[in-house]
Amino acid sequence: MSDSIPIAEIRPIRRLSWAWAVPAGAVLFALFLGGMAWSARGPELTLLAAEGHGLQSGDVLSFRGIAVGEVRRVELKGDLSAVELSVRLDPAAERIARAGSRFWVVRPDIALDRLRGVETILGARHLSVLPGAPDAPVQHEFVCLEEAPVLTSIEEDVLEFTLEAPRRFGLAPGAPLTYRQIEIGSVLSVGLSSDAGSVVLRCIVRGPYRELIREDTVFWESGGFRLDFKLIEGLSVDVESLRSLLVGGISLATPTRPGPPAKTGHRFVLAPEPKEEWLGWRPALPVGSALLPTGTPTPRLLRARLVWEQGIFGRGKARSGWVLPLSNGIVGPADLLSAPEGAKDPALELRGQRLPLSTPVDAEAAGLARRGLAWPDVERWPKDRIRALGEPEDVLVVGDPGDAITALDAARLRAEDGARWRADPAISFDASWHGAVVLARSDGFLVGLLVVEDGRGSVLSLEGLL
Repeated sequence: MSDSIPIAEIRPIRRLSWAWAVPAGAVLFALFLGGMAWSARGPELTLLAAEGHGLQSGDVLSFRGIAVGEVRRVELKGDLSAVELSVRLDPAAERIARAGSRFWVVRPDIALDRLRGVETILGARHLSVLPGAPDAPVQHEFVCLEEAPVLTSIEEDVLEFTLEAPRRFGLAPGAPLTYRQIEIGSVLSVGLSSDAGSVVLRCIVRGPYRELIREDTVFWESGGFRLDFKLIEGLSVDVESLRSLLVGGISLATPTRPGPPAKTGHRFVLAPEPKEEWLGWRPALPVGSALLPTGTPTPRLLRARLVWEQGIFGRGKARSGWVLPLSNGIVGPADLLSAPEGAKDPALELRGQRLPLSTPVDAEAAGLARRGLAWPDVERWPKDRIRALGEPEDVLVVGDPGDAITALDAARLRAEDGARWRADPAISFDASWHGAVVLARSDGFLVGLLVVEDGRGSVLSLEGLL
């Protein structure tokens, strides 16, 4: 028996080579970058257009003059009924993919009344968009408009209403709505009513001018031109503008004593021509982007009535107006808080009470007066929101909460001294405005009270009564 000698088996030890780490890391990094790029891509939209108008892959989608997307593909739909466009949005513009967004092809549109898309005469066509509401549901398929919309930007606080007319009067979408020949809105669409009995025009008025539209506002057709021949003066031609000559136009007027503000959806009748009295209306209504600065408190006025007996036979007389509660009493016109000379049993009717005026007022200055009357449940105007009259400025006159606010332009006011502004005599006020507060449109501060005498208004300072 021979002893066997074991033979060792040599096996190589396998070790992980660092040579593989570099390519593996490169692959992982490439996958990471690819994932980042994929997640950073904007959504892809599918648009259907009746005509391609020369659009090509690579053309841009623009909004507010900048590129927000790119056309990736242009091809015919399978049934040849439309052109199908594939558009990739930029990541920052993904909010455009909302229901209500409107797309159209921008192309040259040259006419006597408009000039649009001239940049595409020599350059490439492109798409444009008017985004829908930011809180609308997400949507990725849209049908392009055949023409650019009348409104190419979203405006807040517009007033939309309907005009009903017996015939079209040559009006077209885009026709201007004017007030004193100033354009304040436009016609959005023109069509027949559901029963084909009239023509219906959908119109808008921009936010800064919506206070001009009241329930008793009147509208008439003012497009085209009118010829007037007089033997002495000869032939005269009246044309509002070249635009209204081509697409028509609508004018409007609001009564001097306007009714309640119109709400969205209100229906008006379009007259073929104005009545003479309409042209003489002169309402004082506020226009602008905002009536008063944000945070301005609302004045809480009290209606007061001064009653007394006059003469030998005790004939009853009365005078009414507004008073403003302050921390040290109420202020108002002096002829409302003071008993007239020779008056018998004068009393102030206020908040359902009859208060005898047996004592003089606590303070009087520049046609205003103050009495130390106070109620714990009455909201008082803060004294730190009252300032002196300076040079005339744009103001609002606030009286009856249910009545219209009256605007006074600075050009309609004349400073007589440091405590009074005289309003233009062309602006008339009735007795219901006596004692109304006057607020500056610049900062919302109270600058005075309105006193009405024989239909004329004056703004009086509260200095000396505080």
